[in-house]
Formats: sequence, C-alpha cells, structure tokens
Amino acid sequence: MWIFNYANLKDYRWDSEILGLVAQIHEFKGKQELYLKQEPAALEKLLAAYRDFDTRISLVDDKLPAIEMVRKAVCEKIGKFTKSEIMELVPSLSNTSVENSLTQLMKAGVVDRHGRGKATFYTRTDV
Repeated sequence: MWIFNYANLKDYRWDSEILGLVAQIHEFKGKQELYLKQEPAALEKLLAAYRDFDTRISLVDDKLPAIEMVRKAVCEKIGKFTKSEIMELVPSLSNTSVENSLTQLMKAGVVDRHGRGKATFYTRTDV
C-alpha cells in the first residue's frame, strides 16, 4: 500500500487550476453521484489533475538518485519534451541536476537531444 506524506505538500508548486479542482473535490465530498450527473466535463479535468498529481508525487516521494527521478519523468513523456517540462515533474531537483541527468541519459541512449539553446528539446529513443 502506498503511504502519502502530507507534510511534503508545502514543498510543491501548485497552479491555480489544480487548487481550484481540489477545492471542487472537497465541496462535493460525499455527493459524488450528484457531481457526476451535473459536471461530467469537470470530472474529466479532475481526473487529469489527479493523474498529474499522482505522477508528480510518485516521482518525488521516493528517495531516488537524480538520474532515476529524471528517468521516471522522461518515461511519462510522449513525443517531444523540454528540460522545463521535466523540471515541473521533479521540482525537488535543481536545474543543474536535471541538465546533468539528461546528458547522462543521452549518453546512455535513453533520450536524443534536438536543437540548440532555447530551442532544445528531447525525445525518447524507445518510441
């Protein structure tokens, strides 16, 4: 069973949309059937926010080395992704740690780098 550590929540950056969706969940607590009938589109957003939240928590909750955290984040991405997108998934890592981990993954053949400077993006080699 996965144990969630609520004490770590204060360390994460949350955008207003996710906070609003969490507030909606709390507002309809115990009235799920009513909410499902009235707000099916909002439910889809809530589900997407929960999946995003679960992914972020699973990436940072474990005490893994930086390269393994970045590797897990890369496995969540489909198609092109940037260093900034990886940093959003692993906010506990510094810019340098993410850069070094991406370089190591590139040398190991896990990702390919495309472009230069601000136009740099990465793709997974296994897709």
